[in-house]
Amino acid sequence: MTWAAKSAIYILLVVFAVAACVREIPREVTPPVAFTATAQPAIATAVVSAPVPTATSVALPTNTPVVTDTPVAVQTPVPTATTAPRPTATPEPTGSLQLDVRGPEDGATVQTDGVVVHGVASRGADVKINGLPAELDENGRFSAQVDLTPGDNEILVTASNGAEQTSETIHITSFVLPPQPFFLLVTQPADQSIVSAAQIPVAGRTIPGAVVSVNGVSVPVDAVGIYTTVLALQQGPNIIDVLATNVDGEVLSTIIAIIHRP
Repeated sequence: MTWAAKSAIYILLVVFAVAACVREIPREVTPPVAFTATAQPAIATAVVSAPVPTATSVALPTNTPVVTDTPVAVQTPVPTATTAPRPTATPEPTGSLQLDVRGPEDGATVQTDGVVVHGVASRGADVKINGLPAELDENGRFSAQVDLTPGDNEILVTASNGAEQTSETIHITSFVLPPQPFFLLVTQPADQSIVSAAQIPVAGRTIPGAVVSVNGVSVPVDAVGIYTTVLALQQGPNIIDVLATNVDGEVLSTIIAIIHRP
C-alpha cells in the first residue's frame, strides 16, 4: 500500500470518529431507589472521666504571701489605744552606808609586826576589822591595831547598818625579822684596855626594843639594836657596867674594865 492510500484511510477514520461523537445519545432514566432505615443496636462506648482534682489544704509558713486569682479585700486593723503603765513610786533611801579606810595604804610594805587600821564610817554602823569589832567615836572615826605575820597579810574591814553592808580589803607585806634570842654585846672599848683620853665612846648591840643602860644611865637603842654613848673616865682603873632588859623583863649585863693613863 502506498503512502497516499494510508493517508486517505487515516483521514476517513478521523472523520468517522468525529461524526460518532456528534450523534445524540439517548439518556437512560434510572428509577428512584427506596432506602429502608434499619435501627442498629446501640454500641456501648467507654467514657473515660478524668479524675477531678480535690482541694488539699496546705499549711503555709508564717509571713508567706498567698497569690490568688481573685482579689481579696484586706481589712486594715484599727489600732487600739493602749494605756501606758504608771511608774511605781520608788522609796527614796534614807541614807547610804559609808566606809572609808584611810590607813594603812593597800599594798604597803612595813618593817613591823603590826599596823594601825583607821578610817571613817557612817554613824551608828557596825564596823569590824578581821572579824573583831571596832568602836566609832562621835564623828564616825575608828581605829584598831592589827598584828601581822612575816610575808603577805590581808586585812578585811566591813561595815553594816542592818539593811546594807560594805567592805574593803587591804593587803600588807611585813618584812619583820624573825624572833632573835636575847643577847648583849659591847664592841668598844675592849676589856682590860689602857686609854689616854678622858672620855671614850661606849658602843655595842642588842635586840631591837631592848632597854640599855651604861653605869646606870639609859642609852637609846636604834631599830636594829645598836646603842652608843660617851663615858667620862677617872684616872686609873675604871669599871663600865652595861645592862640590857628585853620586853619580857629578862636582863643581861656585861662588865668592861679599863685603865686610864693620861
